[in-house]
Formats: sequence, C-alpha cells, structure tokens
Amino acid sequence: MPPKTVTLAFLVDQLRNGTPDAKAQMAEALCVYTQRADLIPSMFDAGVLAPLIRLLDDGSPEGRASAAGTLANMSYNRAFATAIAEAGAIESLTRLLRVGSTEGKQNAELASGNMCKNVATSTAIAEAGAFGPLIHLASHGTPDIRQTAAHALACLAANQHNRLAMAEAGAIRALSDLIAEGVPAAQRSAALALANLADDNAAMHTAIVESSALGELAQLLRRGEPGGREVAARAFSNLTVCNVAATQMMVDAGVVAGLIEALGDGTPRVKEYAALSLANMASPTLDGLASTVVEMGAIAPLVAVLRIGAPAAKVTSAMALANLAIDNEANKAAMKAAGAVDLLAQLLCEPEEAPNAQYTARVALTNMGVTRADLPHRAA
Repeated sequence: MPPKTVTLAFLVDQLRNGTPDAKAQMAEALCVYTQRADLIPSMFDAGVLAPLIRLLDDGSPEGRASAAGTLANMSYNRAFATAIAEAGAIESLTRLLRVGSTEGKQNAELASGNMCKNVATSTAIAEAGAFGPLIHLASHGTPDIRQTAAHALACLAANQHNRLAMAEAGAIRALSDLIAEGVPAAQRSAALALANLADDNAAMHTAIVESSALGELAQLLRRGEPGGREVAARAFSNLTVCNVAATQMMVDAGVVAGLIEALGDGTPRVKEYAALSLANMASPTLDGLASTVVEMGAIAPLVAVLRIGAPAAKVTSAMALANLAIDNEANKAAMKAAGAVDLLAQLLCEPEEAPNAQYTARVALTNMGVTRADLPHRAA
C-alpha cells in the first residue's frame, strides 16, 4: 500500500499508467479510503471512476477485486451508484461475477446489489445477464459469497420488472436451499429476496408456494433467529395478498399456526408482519379463510398485541380484527369479550404514533358494530 502522504492525483495517475502491481496497490488503497463516505466526492472529482472500471477488465485478480470493492463502497450513495452505472461498470462487474477470484466475485456482488437503487440501473444489471452468475454463486459459492449473492438478488427483486426473469432463471430454488442450510445471515438475505419477489405479484405467489420455499419460510418463521423470523413474516405478508389458491396452500402448510405463534413471542416487527399476514388472510376477497384464522385461535393474540404491542403492530392487529369482524357476529362477540373495544378506543384517541392508526381503529370498531355511544367517554 502506498505511504499515507501520497496525493489523490498520484493514486489516479498510477491507476491509469502504473504497472499491474501498482494499479492493484492503488485500487486496494482506494478500497480502504472509500470506506469513509466523506472522501468519496473528492475521489469522483479526481477522475478515479474510469480507470477503476478499466481495471475490472484488464487488471490482475487482486486489482480487479480491489476495483470492485472500491466501486461497491462508492455505490452505497444513490447518486454515485447512478454515475457508476452510467460510466459503464455494469457489464464489467457482471463479467467479474463469472470469472473473478473469490474476493472479486463477492465485491462484484456487493457493487451490483448497491447499484440497484433506481429502476433503470436495476433493470440494466438484469439485462447485462447478472441473474445467471448470481444464482450460480448463491448455489455453489463459498458461504460468504452465497449470502452476498442472495443479498444482490434481493436488491434486484425489489424491481418488479426483474421478478419473472429471476424466477425463470432458477432463483426460487436456490434461495429456498439457502434458507434450508440454516446460516442466519444467508437465511435473512434469501428470505428477503423471496419477500421482494412476492411483492404485488400473483404469479410469484404461486411459484413460491408451489416450491420448497413455502416450507422453508414456514420453518424460518417458527424456528429462525429474530432477523430471519422478521423477513419470513414479511414474505408471508406479501404472499397472502389477494391470491386465494396460494393462500390456501399456506393454510394447508400450517402457516397460520406459525403466524399466531409469532404474535406471542416475536419481536415488534415480527408481530407487525404476522398480524398483517393474518389481516390479508381474513380479507373478504379470500372467501372462507377468515374462519380458519379464527378457528386456529387468532383473536386473543391479536387483542394482546393491541394491548402491549408496538405502534405499527397495533395497527396491523387492528386491521386483522377489522377484517375478521366483517359480517360475523360470533367473531365480533369474541373480540368484545377479549377487550378489543376499549383497546381500539384507546388507539382511536391517542396521538397517532403509526400511520393510519386512528383510521384503522375506527374501521375495526365500525365493523364490530360499535357505535359512538358504546365507546368510553374519552373516545366518543
């Protein structure tokens, strides 16, 4: 590594004109320096981008890995990520995913994931052919590379235009296998990728629940570490939206029991997503599933979340109760007996700590047949 007294101009000159070893050393130094976000603008202004991208293609294995690491650090910033993409880095990073060293592949994964901060860049990465090597690395790389590949796939899956192609390339099976292996960081990244694939996409709902991923997500929800449980619950909150057949498969696979269990022993975010999943299952658009949710014992734990849950979890629990109350006198009576009216009234009159809290409480009370005259004085 060069001495600390070298100038940025010297680093850039060596990146452009130095020997292969010098270029690799300069890239390694920049990879260290770019861990400080405040130094990155001056590096851009000094012109490091073009020689770094050239180094991705014609450098030594060490130089290519360090160049990719530098670009990964720079691309945490949305504006810089866009500039890196526009400068032509995507094709070079995608090639590195295929032929780089272990470190080079992992750094290229990180850079590719970080650059997915806008739809155009994310789409361009997909069009450059990144799915194939990323899915291969998620299946066959070292443990660290597999986790980083899953993270990059999760970032790419946030773009709805990428989802079908990613699934057709075999991502669902690879992600399911990662969850099954039980490494927590990889489980979180893989489950997040599945959650993003399932976001507002009925075709992906079906593909995921018909695969081994359904069982792996259900197991992760019940037995995973807190972060894994949270992402699994988030996945189910996406998978249960307006798809009767897919949701029925989740019911048949025992997901409802896992969601209800999560209401009792999950973290605040796990409870939030678990309640949202149950709210989706209880939706009138999924005819008949609300009765299953109630028969499995959801009302009491949902009311308990209203009593002691975090603000966002209270809102999603109120949503679930609102849906369960629609045209069902037995459910309304059970909610009232469990103390839901006072708790919803409290949510209605408290300062709103989560979006739509008061509106959701009002809808739940209305669906339960509770009038203003029935409410405690403070909420009337």
